[in-house]
Amino acid sequence: MVETDDGFILRVFAADEHDKADGIELPMSDIVSLINTHLQFRGADTPSAKTPPLCPTGYEDFFRALGYELDAMKVTAIRIIELSSGILVSFTAMTAEGALQRREALYDKARIDQALARSYQRRGSGRGHA
Repeated sequence: MVETDDGFILRVFAADEHDKADGIELPMSDIVSLINTHLQFRGADTPSAKTPPLCPTGYEDFFRALGYELDAMKVTAIRIIELSSGILVSFTAMTAEGALQRREALYDKARIDQALARSYQRRGSGRGHA
């Protein structure tokens, strides 16, 4: 996933062709539409959805937690790549001296669990929705 000025570009794989990736553009207007549609069915059973091995409660909780953390750091130019060992997040952040610096963080299983735990604590404390 790569952030653009008006949305994201995603690298996707067809369900039956795991070795063949495609890039698709997802404009912000489509994202807003997907969010609105999702809100209508939130909480409904989705038996066909598979839980990803790295994210025990699904991608939604992890990306909400990750988004909260990245927003708190005021990062830009976010790139997210899912690997078998974790989720690699690269971004541009401001250093203490005011310079822009490209950084990366690997969210392995343990780090994902920690991010989710912090997120669940925030939900209970009223300090945010992530």
